[in-house]
Amino acid sequence: MSEHGTTREELHLRQLDLRFYSRSDGLYEVEGRLVDQKRHAFRRQLATEDTPAGVPLHDIVVRLVVDESLVVHDAQAKMQATPFTVCKGAADTLAPLKGLRIGPGWNKQVRDLL
Repeated sequence: MSEHGTTREELHLRQLDLRFYSRSDGLYEVEGRLVDQKRHAFRRQLATEDTPAGVPLHDIVVRLVVDESLVVHDAQAKMQATPFTVCKGAADTLAPLKGLRIGPGWNKQVRDLL
C-alpha cells in the first residue's frame, strides 16, 4: 500500500542487465540482456493458449566485442524467448555493426543499418 492508502498491482516487468568484461585477448565485451514478463496470464496475438504469468515474453541477449578504440569486432544476439517465431530471425541482423566505431553518430548509424 502506498503512503496515500492506494494499492497497486504490477502488470509488466522489464529488466535490463548490462555487464562489461575485459578479455584475455585484449578485447572487451559488452553484454546486455532484456527480459519482459507479465505478472498475469495473457494471450499473445495469434496464439491459441494463454502464456502463463512470469513466462518471458522477451529474453534477448546482445553481445558486442570491442577494442580499446571502441571498434566493433563482433556483434551477436540470442533470442532466448520472443513473442513470435519470426522474431528469432532478428538475431542475424547485427553483422553490419562489425567494423563500426562506437562514438559520435553511433545511434544514427545503428538505426540506419538495422
